[in-house]
Amino acid sequence: MKKITEEEYAALPLIGRGRTGAFYRSVAALKTGEILLLEKADHRKKYHPGRTVRNVERRTGREFEVLTVITGEGWTVKRLK
Repeated sequence: MKKITEEEYAALPLIGRGRTGAFYRSVAALKTGEILLLEKADHRKKYHPGRTVRNVERRTGREFEVLTVITGEGWTVKRLK
């Protein structure tokens, strides 16, 4: 354990209490037309990432498109509206 400075604290990728993870927040922050590539190594869940995207759609009213990369790299998420 060590003490850190205010600058180090500000640079840390932190998440508050609740059930929203980094992927959920990244999808929710997409602007119209932006595309997010989720690599397989980054997705360690047993379920398809489309499940999380559908939750974002339901809660925010936005529309997304989730497609699988044929080469097996992962998935793309594109914000439509």
